[in-house]
Amino acid sequence: MKNLLFGLGLLAIVFASCGDGTPENLDYKTELRIKAVYDGQPLVMFEEYDYEDTELFFSRLDLFMNNIQLNDADGGSIPLSDIEFVDFTENQKTLEDANEGISFTYNIEKPAADLASISFGVGVDAATNTSLPTDYSSDNPLSQTGYYWENWDSFIFMKLQGQYDENADGEFALQFLFHTGTDDQHRTFNLPVTSEFDTEGNAVIELEIDYKKMYEVGSGYYNIAENPVNHSPMNPVPMLMLSNNLSNALTVK
Repeated sequence: MKNLLFGLGLLAIVFASCGDGTPENLDYKTELRIKAVYDGQPLVMFEEYDYEDTELFFSRLDLFMNNIQLNDADGGSIPLSDIEFVDFTENQKTLEDANEGISFTYNIEKPAADLASISFGVGVDAATNTSLPTDYSSDNPLSQTGYYWENWDSFIFMKLQGQYDENADGEFALQFLFHTGTDDQHRTFNLPVTSEFDTEGNAVIELEIDYKKMYEVGSGYYNIAENPVNHSPMNPVPMLMLSNNLSNALTVK
């Protein structure tokens, strides 16, 4: 009889812990989906898009994100990643891929309160920027030698490259190339989120970067034909434009 009562008590505890559909030992996960868009529409590499009175297409779009963390409503922080390489070049070659975006999944501890925001930087922070690609193992995004520029003494934070139809004649003959780097181009963000964890402990946060907004200047857009290439900190105007425009181009959906 004692064994029977003990068994019934144990079952009661099990059912009580599962009554709300959320197991006690639940593994929480956050999926961060990042999408490149152009004027609000999915951006597909090599697809042509309107730009003022002509068109352009992108052949390379990628960037580093650093110090990614979630923040809860009680002021607590949940670290997700020190560094990620967001490679739209390889991951948004079709409309299907562009609609899906790039996903990073993180196992985390249960937040103390509801999620409130996601914070991160674009580029690398000043302390990290004193290092070199050779300081990292091959599985670290910062090990890529093609994303370090010795003349800058800096990692390359973002690359935006493509072809521009300068004469609006269907000939995309002008190559544009814009890279950002150096400590004063690093930008940090703290964006509100409304995502919640479902009964299985999963939350999805979707981040969009609108690359048309990256080229906004006043009430118009940057003159690509006049200055199509920037790969020098001695010419900071395009770099500042791109870095500063991130604040308008980034949104959480």
